[in-house]
Amino acid sequence: MKAYNAAYHAEYREREIARNRTWKNENREAMNARRRADYAANIEQERAYVRERKKLRYWRNPQKYRALARLERAMPGAKEKEAARGKAWAERNRERVKATRAAWYAQNGDHVRQKAKAAYRRDPQRYRNINRRNYFFNRPRYAVTQRAWAARNAALVAATQKRWRLRNPGVARARAAEARTSRLMRRVAWANVRAIASFYRDAQLLTESTGRLHVVDHIIPLKGRTVSGLDVENNLRVVEASANAHKTNKWESPGWERPCASSGDVPLASGDAPPSQLALF
Repeated sequence: MKAYNAAYHAEYREREIARNRTWKNENREAMNARRRADYAANIEQERAYVRERKKLRYWRNPQKYRALARLERAMPGAKEKEAARGKAWAERNRERVKATRAAWYAQNGDHVRQKAKAAYRRDPQRYRNINRRNYFFNRPRYAVTQRAWAARNAALVAATQKRWRLRNPGVARARAAEARTSRLMRRVAWANVRAIASFYRDAQLLTESTGRLHVVDHIIPLKGRTVSGLDVENNLRVVEASANAHKTNKWESPGWERPCASSGDVPLASGDAPPSQLALF
């Protein structure tokens, strides 16, 4: 029987091959759909099977697959294709990538930190420049991240700032003196000192009554980016510390508009008239 089958296949080999090829072409979509369904139903088992087959083929002839890999990497555009393929896979498997990285870092975190510290000690200026460049090109993102982190860790931020002041009393006093000096330099002789003091009392009362830190803000900053104001009662308001930190030294801030501010013709978003710059200056 075996001899008969062998003779039959030898005689009609071409016809059988053509018949099989025709059937596959006619049923290719159904075959692929069935394979995809089987793969989805047993994805981990299928992946393990594929990995084992690849390993087996590789170890049968490792030199062949190394040569093929080198040839593929040398093809024009191979690097870009591989990067795009890896990026697409990472997008499809984002949670898996995050879990894998977290698990790896949990096991190798100490080694990574020691390696980073050693690299920084070898060339600290290089890493300072890298950090400055990253901050410069991603300043808005860094600002949002820092504010969110500070809001989540307000107690830690306060404790860290207190420790810094205790470790650097000279620098802290110098900065406070600079702030006081700049404020005094921006205060004029006709400023109402009692009215100014009342703003600080109001800020303290609001802090105690609401439980949220309130500070006195200079509507036109004392050392602004485009224009500087005076330390006078018409240029003060009480706001939450978070809003004041978000404003920084910009003139444009919530409740203040630059156009026609000196004339008072354009009302503020709050509905109040903006203070006249003639009164400020």
